Amino acid sequence: MGYAFDRTLGVLAVLLCGAAHAGVFDGTWRPDDSTVRLLTAGRPQVIRVQDGQYACQTCDPPLLVRADGTDQPTSGVPDVDTISIAVLDERSVIQTLKRGGKTVSIRKLSVSDDGGSAINEIASRAANGTEVVSREFWTRQSAGPPGSHAVSGSWIRGQVRDEVVTVTFSATGETLTMHGSNGTSYAAPWSGQDAPYTGNSTIDSVSVHRVGGRDFEETDKKAGRVVRTWRWSFDASGRTGRVTWLEVATRIRAQASVRRVG
Repeated sequence: MGYAFDRTLGVLAVLLCGAAHAGVFDGTWRPDDSTVRLLTAGRPQVIRVQDGQYACQTCDPPLLVRADGTDQPTSGVPDVDTISIAVLDERSVIQTLKRGGKTVSIRKLSVSDDGGSAINEIASRAANGTEVVSREFWTRQSAGPPGSHAVSGSWIRGQVRDEVVTVTFSATGETLTMHGSNGTSYAAPWSGQDAPYTGNSTIDSVSVHRVGGRDFEETDKKAGRVVRTWRWSFDASGRTGRVTWLEVATRIRAQASVRRVG
């Protein structure tokens, strides 16, 4: 149900740029989820639940599994080795992802009574063991085949509501260090060289590059492949800013405001 974007929902982290402005921006930052704005919706999510099967060719990776609630082997999703799809009722489907028998993420997709919209509720386990909850609000683009379940069809993902994740950072010398409240962290040089990213199974390296005195770009990677890119811009007050990010797999581009809380 859109793994790349789902993962981003639970790790919306705010960083900062400019070693010269370290005294202004060092501290703890918090995204304002009420300001999340979708700039580019990305490609539609196409799902089909019919004849005991769940199919999603637009998922990353594509899926074709039995919709009987049993754990089935899967590959291509970081830190996940089984997936189960269960039909809860005529309008809801639940997806459970596991690793070594332990639940990594649960996603419940529920369609409205009129069939024109849906809510995708995502509960994931963060690196520090806490549960991160987010919601996507979907709009139907086209119906599924005759006789298929209500979640079938083509959907455009829209408004997002995340459980807020705060990030504490410090810039010392030529290095930006980040620690997230969800257990993520890195220490990356401003030179743009790759550095280890820990606490997020979908990212293993990161690079940061200053664009201006109050702007920088971040690139997140997994096994050398770019997963997402970020552009961070901070106001002269040192209290507020904006972040724009792009999910490479889904082509979703969004923006949100951030504020300093410590």
